[in-house]
Amino acid sequence: MLFRSYRRVNPAGGRILGWTEAELVGRDGFDLVPPEDAAIHRDTADAARVAQIANYENRLRHKDGSWRWLDTFGRNLMHVPAIGGILGVGRDVTEQRELQARLEAGERLETVGRLAGGIAHDFNNLLNVITMQAGLTDMDESLSGPVREGLQEIMAAAERASALTRQLLLFSRRQTMQPTELDV
Repeated sequence: MLFRSYRRVNPAGGRILGWTEAELVGRDGFDLVPPEDAAIHRDTADAARVAQIANYENRLRHKDGSWRWLDTFGRNLMHVPAIGGILGVGRDVTEQRELQARLEAGERLETVGRLAGGIAHDFNNLLNVITMQAGLTDMDESLSGPVREGLQEIMAAAERASALTRQLLLFSRRQTMQPTELDV
């Protein structure tokens, strides 16, 4: 394996991770790598040994226990006696990754909202037909009491379902419900 321990750390690198140079020098390079990412780091180190250069994003543990994402450029300088290792330069991209994740979550929510709106709209059209037919049937004066009560239940259930579809439509438009009084 190519990369074993830190030999030198510049102050900027230490600030990104919250460690001092003294705390990092001599430390195993994989101590700061999440266990689930270790294989990827080993593969990248092997690739750098062969290709002489590697560019990748990786996670490293900050001193406070959080994880920082770094866009890292590594260069194999094993053949240079003064260095004898990999020179790595990383740029902190944690904030950009978090913003990207929030953007993607917002896009997913927007898609769910559009889907909910489409379903609610179609369902509302079906409810209108049910309500209209039940209302027309209810006008028939020859209906018995139990049948009329059943029609009333159908219309009440359709009205409750219609209220639910209005809530879905509000969600799909990202609006808040603001009931107002109207004098009809």
